[in-house]
Amino acid sequence: MKNLLLEIANCCEVEKAKSNDCHSCHKIVSSQNGEFQLPEPWNGHLDNAEILFISSNPSIDPNENYPTASWKGEDIVSFFENRFENTPKNEWSTYWRTILKWAGWIINNIGFDKIAITEIVHCKSQKEFGVYECMNFCAEKWLKEVLSVYNGKCIVLVGKVAQIFYDKVKEICPNKIIIKTPHFSRPVKGLTDEKRKQDFLDQLH
Repeated sequence: MKNLLLEIANCCEVEKAKSNDCHSCHKIVSSQNGEFQLPEPWNGHLDNAEILFISSNPSIDPNENYPTASWKGEDIVSFFENRFENTPKNEWSTYWRTILKWAGWIINNIGFDKIAITEIVHCKSQKEFGVYECMNFCAEKWLKEVLSVYNGKCIVLVGKVAQIFYDKVKEICPNKIIIKTPHFSRPVKGLTDEKRKQDFLDQLH
């Protein structure tokens, strides 16, 4: 598992894409300025998680103390596996707070020790920049590998991009419950928390 995490974080396609404007990933990897922030394999203890959230791609904060090529392998692994517990609660992102609430609709009193997050596209960008150009390439390369590590029973596909891959996720994980929900950052008219919760519960059964 740790080998896979490092393989994704140090994806061999990044350097190819930087120098080849015909590469599917060129747009997204070229969007970063400064020292390149590595692709994000997943956050949390994926092999022990009970719920896995999948969205489009990780957003980027150029000021974050985040793994780059200069980091040691063991520090990269520790960063991603222990990211939730090593981040003070007052620094949790809106996304983290939201999925924790959603996870509680599925399993009462669940904490981040039993939640993992991954993405269809692992490279970071602002507002999904470059995602549509590389999503099929990245999913083909990594999605099955990541899902093979996950032993839980419930996967939540958050947002439009993740839901495009519903059939692929179902094919890889035929015995898992797969829930689809709109991303909170793109409000759906009339979709209150109560209605979203009921939709979660309906899909669980």
